[in-house]
Amino acid sequence: MSLKYRYQEYQVGRHRIRLRTLRNLDQYTQTGGAAEAAGISREAFPLFGIVWGSAEVLANLLIKEQLSHKRILEVGCGMGLASHLLNALGNDVTAMDIHPITQDLLDDNAALNNQRPISFCQGSWSDETLQLGSFDLIIGSDILYEPKHVKHLADFLDRHLEASGEVVIVDPDRGQSETFVMDMEKLGFLTAISQPEFIDELGIPYDGSIFRFTRS
Repeated sequence: MSLKYRYQEYQVGRHRIRLRTLRNLDQYTQTGGAAEAAGISREAFPLFGIVWGSAEVLANLLIKEQLSHKRILEVGCGMGLASHLLNALGNDVTAMDIHPITQDLLDDNAALNNQRPISFCQGSWSDETLQLGSFDLIIGSDILYEPKHVKHLADFLDRHLEASGEVVIVDPDRGQSETFVMDMEKLGFLTAISQPEFIDELGIPYDGSIFRFTRS
């Protein structure tokens, strides 16, 4: 794939994460048909290559959590800022995304930060044949934006979360969170909603919420 890239740095606590990202977000035809084969439209293709504000909020939230000995899954990881942070902290993390370029950049960026490779699964949470095992913590940022995908997410989380586990989703309010919360509560999850307290530290405009789900 003859894609063009750039380099960006993100400071999360005392950790500096360097990421190789897409320089030009409109490179759909440069994937050799891989994006189309994965079911990704030309319009949705650029969404993967951006480190969204929600990803920064999630990473800064995780730096303050007690995560040792937990098996963690990041769904819809995109550029995987949170996964790279967790990897740097020595956590057991798996990243997941449907985008065909994700694993190459995930591997490149792990090496760029002198870290071990991150376990990765390419797939959609609408695929009921996916069996990733169970996780103590499942995280995601800015993943509630397409209704046709959101409707499958609750079932996926229910299948892959440990009985005593937790789901943490950071969402900038793209209009799907209310439906998602109802789907989760139908499955017996309890919901806690809060707003980030450290937006000023990030230096980015952000208006969104942190959703935490635990089993009742």
